[in-house]
Parts: sequence; structure tokens; C-alpha cells
Amino acid sequence: MKYLKRYKTFEEAEFDVSPTDTINVKKSKEQLSVVRDDIDEYNRVKPKLDLIYKNSKTDIEISKKVDELVGKDKEKRNPFLVSYLTVCDDERRMSNLIKSLSEDEMSVNRMKDMMSMTTDNKQKQNMKVSIDEIKNRSARTKSDISKLKLDIQKRRKDIELKTKDVLKGIQKDIKNITKS
Repeated sequence: MKYLKRYKTFEEAEFDVSPTDTINVKKSKEQLSVVRDDIDEYNRVKPKLDLIYKNSKTDIEISKKVDELVGKDKEKRNPFLVSYLTVCDDERRMSNLIKSLSEDEMSVNRMKDMMSMTTDNKQKQNMKVSIDEIKNRSARTKSDISKLKLDIQKRRKDIELKTKDVLKGIQKDIKNITKS
């Protein structure tokens, strides 16, 4: 025993179903085991998902890597990871919007420079219309970014609260199971 570093891996499962358990206790233990496994998987896979979304260039590449990590069957995926995937998707969408916003600003500056160099009034008018369109699009993009930021913060808090509530519920259920 003194040579074992991690005894916990050799312990029996926390919610072993015994033959003497009632039907309700058996179901409760099975559900608790599933939920505990889902939370453990969520905590283990979450940093890997962050890396996938950070390092991948295309949406197809992200999709393939996520399917490899989480599973292709979307019905059987961990519900905590599914919630976190929506947060990751929104963060990626927000970063793409920020990139397009900076590109729009650069194109406005380029058009203003070209407008100052040209002498043709018709070209100036066309450039001015294009600049106005880009500015309108930029304003919409900025409002989308602010909405996404709020949504991302709310979803992150919801996920954290849900995991904490579920863990508290598990602890209560453990107490109830041990009492019965």
C-alpha cells in the first residue's frame, strides 16, 4: 500500500449499485454516476476545446476536431460540453466580427485617401456613398459585438451556476442515499 500513489483509482465506484438497493436507489445511483462523469469530462475537455477554437483556421477543421474529441453523435454528447460549445462558437464569431471591423476601418481610410487624391466629382460621390455604407455596416457590427459579449458572459455564468448546482444536488443525493 505504501507504494501506491493514487489509491482513489483502485477504490470502488462512488455510487455502486448493490443487489439490496431498491429500484429508486438504483436509478438515483446510476443517474448520479452519469452526471458525475459528465462534469468530470467537461472539466477535462474544456481546455482542449479552447485550444481547438484558438488554433484552428477554418470552421471545417474545428468541426472535425470537435467531433473527434466530443463525439459525432450530437444526441449522445455531454450536455455541459454542448453548452460550452455554443460559447466557443460565439467567441469565434465575435473574433471574426472584430477582424471584419478592423478591415472595414482600413478600407474607409484607404477610400478617404483616394478621395482626397481624385479630382473627378462623380468618383468622389461614389466613394462617399461607399464610405457611408461601410460605416453603417461597421455600426451594425459593433452592436452585434456588444450583444455577443453580453451573451457570452451570460452563458458562461449559466454554465458555472449549473455545474455548481448539479454538484450540490449530487452531494445532497449522496446524503439521502446513505441515509436510506
